[in-house]
Amino acid sequence: MESSRDFRLFTLGTLRLIGPGGELLTGRRKELALLAYLARRAPRAVSREELASALWGERDADKARQSLRHALLQLRRALSDAIEVSNDSARVKDDRLELDASALEADVVAGRLDEAIDRWNGDFL
Repeated sequence: MESSRDFRLFTLGTLRLIGPGGELLTGRRKELALLAYLARRAPRAVSREELASALWGERDADKARQSLRHALLQLRRALSDAIEVSNDSARVKDDRLELDASALEADVVAGRLDEAIDRWNGDFL
């Protein structure tokens, strides 16, 4: 179950990001939720409009975009080049980040049920 990827995002039962130097973005739930959203869509890019609406839809559009810019900046600082951000979209390089929920699904599909059970630590997010 060991991963060769640089970063591991845990979303089952807990929400945390582990990098080469240890835990990252501690206590930054919104940024970690944004990362989980991007990781579930990896390697496809997600439009900034969709991200702002999904995570800050209750705010007016300008404030939602500002919050998204700030969150993406925090992710870039933590993940460096494992995340790509453009003026229109953002994406996570799935070869650099392991998402526990996706790994669990892959284990189930491959028939590795013991490994899938070991990954289960609780509900998603």
